[in-house]
Amino acid sequence: LHSAIMLQHGCAGRSLPCATRGQPSSTQLLSHRHCRRSRLITSAATGTSTSFKLRDGRDSDIGLIQKAVWEERMNPLGLVAQRFLVAEDPSTSEVLGFGQLEQKKSEGAGIKEWELRSLVTLKHARGRGVARAVMAALLQRVPPGDRVALVTLASGKARALYEAAGFRVLQGGEVPGYMVAEFGLGSIVSRLAGHPEGILVMGWTAPQQQ
Repeated sequence: LHSAIMLQHGCAGRSLPCATRGQPSSTQLLSHRHCRRSRLITSAATGTSTSFKLRDGRDSDIGLIQKAVWEERMNPLGLVAQRFLVAEDPSTSEVLGFGQLEQKKSEGAGIKEWELRSLVTLKHARGRGVARAVMAALLQRVPPGDRVALVTLASGKARALYEAAGFRVLQGGEVPGYMVAEFGLGSIVSRLAGHPEGILVMGWTAPQQQ
């Protein structure tokens, strides 16, 4: 069975026009590239028949996001509502999960670096393909040739999810400079939290348009 997902792209979750004066932020650029009417897409097989809507984050989501991120023992810093994509039940507006893309410093001419962060499915919504759908929609927003990195546990379902999406483990000098400190601290914290396998950094490059 396939789950039907209503993908709704707003302008950063607010009533922002699709064209703004002045220099737009990276958050606005991501949202404006996808400012369009809602459209229905089909997710990968999940074993259940269900629907949910994807929308841009709102300021009102932050409390729930902070709580869920803390409970999952993820990095609680840098949680900016307008960078998030949120999955919700279309009939009740109940939040099911979320994730964010954060733009980092460019490390090459014309190539931008992004970090995929805070990808969480709330406990009551697991097994419905929420994380997969949120991640896929976020990656669709990355310009061709740009690079995306993330930190995850070295074993478990999350790593398998990222590998299925095309991410690969980054070694040594492949790890983006902005992630070195986070990786070092995360390695210590993960082991203290009961994950002796530690963490790793994975990377993905947005395909060039044909």
